[in-house]
Amino acid sequence: MSASGPGLATPYRTHTAGELRGADAGIHARLAGWVHRRRDHGQLIFLDVRDRHGITQVVIDKADSPEAHETASRVRNEFVVTAAGEVARRLPGTENPRMPTGEIELQASEIDILSEAKTPPFYINEPDKPVDEGLRLKYRYLDIRRQPMADRLLLRSRMVQAIREAHHAAGFWLTVGGDPQRGLRLVERGLTHSRAASANSLLHRAPGPAEGRATPQRR
Repeated sequence: MSASGPGLATPYRTHTAGELRGADAGIHARLAGWVHRRRDHGQLIFLDVRDRHGITQVVIDKADSPEAHETASRVRNEFVVTAAGEVARRLPGTENPRMPTGEIELQASEIDILSEAKTPPFYINEPDKPVDEGLRLKYRYLDIRRQPMADRLLLRSRMVQAIREAHHAAGFWLTVGGDPQRGLRLVERGLTHSRAASANSLLHRAPGPAEGRATPQRR
């Protein structure tokens, strides 16, 4: 997982779960995501909150935030929650060098459950654990939360983006649908519609068995 880029704040979060670093200590932040792991030590409850950008440790102290602690005591793996509080550096010796966010933790004063979850049919937080293929396909929406599958989907997205950018840089159009006249044209930046119309090549979806495959065609 990687840190997020700018502009990813939403009404549910100020930062992603892979974004906060030691330099952010002292700021107020709100995170939203799935509960990757939960550890209950009585006075303290630790939640690892996960989104597609990473994981951040959230700690809830009963003495400081009894209401948040009571809510956190009902949380289980794969619940969707928001957590708000102050970003703090972890105590010396408790840092996790395997995590990009391992220098810090979010000391939460608010925990809200957005969605509860049943016990998953396989472990989401153990990506190396073997899972029956039929079970993965049956619960596809859970399978794509696992890190290996998320990494593959991200790689595929980046490959498609690179292919499109290469076509646009070479002066190709991309048409959506089999009929170029009805398709939505994404034109290379800097081309006017009249200049694009005179281009001698375009991409469109071939009809028939090849539907969905982008093929260059002369106009």
